Amino acid sequence: MRLNLKTGGAVAALWIVTLFAAYHAGGGSEGSPAVAGQSGDQRGSDASSPGGAGLMATAGSGREGARSLSSSPAGRPGMGGGPGGSAPAKLMRLLDGASGADLRRSEFEEIAENLSLEDVMAVIDQIAAYPAGPAQRDAYREVLARWAQLDADGALQHAATIGAPGLRREATLNVLRHWAEVDPAAAVAYASDAANGDLPTESLSIVFRGIGDSMDTTAALDFLATLQDESQQRFAGQSVRDLFERNDAEVISWAEGLPEGGMRDRALQALAGQWARYDPEAARAWIDRHTDDSNRVGVLAEFGESWARIDPEAAASWAQEQLAGEAQDGGSKVLDRVFRRWMQSDFADAAGYLVDQEPSPALDGAVEQYIQRVKGVDPDSTLAWAESITDPRRRRNAVLMVAKNLRSQDLQAYHDYVESSPIFSEQERDKLLGRTKEREKEKPKGPPKSKDKIKKVKPFVG
Repeated sequence: MRLNLKTGGAVAALWIVTLFAAYHAGGGSEGSPAVAGQSGDQRGSDASSPGGAGLMATAGSGREGARSLSSSPAGRPGMGGGPGGSAPAKLMRLLDGASGADLRRSEFEEIAENLSLEDVMAVIDQIAAYPAGPAQRDAYREVLARWAQLDADGALQHAATIGAPGLRREATLNVLRHWAEVDPAAAVAYASDAANGDLPTESLSIVFRGIGDSMDTTAALDFLATLQDESQQRFAGQSVRDLFERNDAEVISWAEGLPEGGMRDRALQALAGQWARYDPEAARAWIDRHTDDSNRVGVLAEFGESWARIDPEAAASWAQEQLAGEAQDGGSKVLDRVFRRWMQSDFADAAGYLVDQEPSPALDGAVEQYIQRVKGVDPDSTLAWAESITDPRRRRNAVLMVAKNLRSQDLQAYHDYVESSPIFSEQERDKLLGRTKEREKEKPKGPPKSKDKIKKVKPFVG
């Protein structure tokens, strides 16, 4: 923000100090931008068992008629060579031999995908009772995920028997996510049912992550197109982003064919945001063709923020140049999202870009974000940023916010600023500097009230 700094070299120098101090006081980078391919497998957390007990060690199968583990020779399920016996035996051998760097969760996943329901029932309790460790957790998680795909009701009953609350929560979310991969309608209905109030609060979000993992992209998209509930549509954006990673062309074609409404708007936002990470030019052209006044700003905001993860300066320059014709509120919303993301990923670069810009209504929000981050580090020099905000109401609020921090650090500087600032009226200065009571004392007093009492006359009775 140029802020007339050329006329005040000291202020410019103070800005550099402010920026350096803010960056090293916790206002710096919060991590490198996350691109689409970096998220990895997020099927469940690695929450450990309280007290170091074996994972799910207190859990039974939760179902009547489960096959007894002792029925297999050598204490291992499936060793007798019965139907489906090879997959359970291979899984247990892998669990026996897995250790340290040799552990690969993908191997457990590959084996679990081939388990029948009978296989699952044969190994689940055996794995639960296995000594705690990374291999045991991964094996249990993958077998439970397979159970969810084959018999979600049984898997949920099993998860409910787990004594440790943290592990019970992890297992329940694991079941819901993998159930949604194969039966999204049933999983969404279950997670949305108020009668299931004991579910973890993030259950619906996890279900839609599972829908995004579906290997049947067409079926998943067909289901998403039927959503009418606004809360479900809000979570559906995550599914769209994940499915885009599997088949972008199919998702684009699907979104173009959606009828007007909330689901279409959510889908366009999610699609544009994910597309921006790969080909922002193509995404921008597509947005121009498939949005209107009712949804354009929301889609552009999602696009701009996502692009800012990859190339924040290009996204900010585009937002300023291309959105000049947008309604002021709409253009500001897009820029606000771009700078919020930029400041999260690289605060120093974002602030450096802002300092070179002329004040404008579109940048008021970005300047406010900057002020929020540095107001407590060097409020004296931050006042110049607050004064550069073009909207009078927002400028006054920002100045008061920074001045409050200045008062707590340097009372004399605060006093001098309030006395000289043209932003405040004389009455406001008196109030800010605590002179209101003194002014009241100096006011001339009116004539004293008469202390004479009116004599009451007794009514005459004839």
